[in-house]
Amino acid sequence: MKAINFVLNILLALVVLCAGAFVLAPRFGLVSPFEIKIVRSGSMAPAIPTGSVVFIQPASSYSVGDVITFGPDTPTSVPTSHRIVSIRTENGTTHYTTKGDENNAADQSETPANKVIGRVIFSLPSIGYILAFSKTRLGFISMILIPSLLIICYELIGIVREAQSMRRRKRAEHAIRLLAKESHLLHFDIETPIRWRDQMAI
Repeated sequence: MKAINFVLNILLALVVLCAGAFVLAPRFGLVSPFEIKIVRSGSMAPAIPTGSVVFIQPASSYSVGDVITFGPDTPTSVPTSHRIVSIRTENGTTHYTTKGDENNAADQSETPANKVIGRVIFSLPSIGYILAFSKTRLGFISMILIPSLLIICYELIGIVREAQSMRRRKRAEHAIRLLAKESHLLHFDIETPIRWRDQMAI
């Protein structure tokens, strides 16, 4: 049972940390080696299905076969993550032709290098749904505040139980010492007259 509780606590802590980092890092201007984006379409399935989270890292150059994330990232516009199928350089500017693995044709417009956010290093399926929910007010309360309070309460309960256990042990040790002392006195009271009688008889 303790092992199960330990594993559940670890998983809960990881979810809280990931969701907290995703929500709070941009607000406090924290710098990360990766950018995290949520995939909202199935154009890269099955490699990157809808609802995945992609971890993006900028690079100085990209190659054919790389999955890159590009385009504006605003409240009304979501960047795209597609695979590079060809590269063209014109007047010193590199342009990438991209295509979603699930799409039948390449994207209609090329992407200039200065519009690329970075290369997708790896992705986690379905986590995007959780992180997207965590960015809402209800999600923040239910996924960050409540689990955090549950962890704190669980630890406090453990501390209280340990304190109670220590008090019980101390009471038991005290009772044993009293019992041992009384047993010693009783032994002395019984044995002393017998020894005195034996000495008088001699």
